Amino acid sequence: MPVEPDNMSGAAVRSGRAALTFDVSHAAARKPLLHEMRDEFSLLEGEIGLYGAIAALPERQYDVMVLRYVLGAADEDVAAYLGIELATVRSHVRHARRRLARMLDIPETTEGPA
Repeated sequence: MPVEPDNMSGAAVRSGRAALTFDVSHAAARKPLLHEMRDEFSLLEGEIGLYGAIAALPERQYDVMVLRYVLGAADEDVAAYLGIELATVRSHVRHARRRLARMLDIPETTEGPA
């Protein structure tokens, strides 16, 4: 025996009239949800592209970008952890950002933390 929705009587479901209304209302509710999911998948695809591009960076640039942007470490902490000069950390960040912009076909900006 088929499972019936809680808000419909057995007679209405068996007659088929209410089942059609039930299906149409669910289709109308699903449409915005599908658009929302498509937007989330687009965002996820972009994030995956970014993480893939970061993974393709040279080793030291990768290390600096992960420590600084993914883990949120300050430049001074990154320098101390990697045993390099603060100016070298900033240089790696600058070169990595340029490389990522080229890899992802994004125009370079001078805004934001360097």
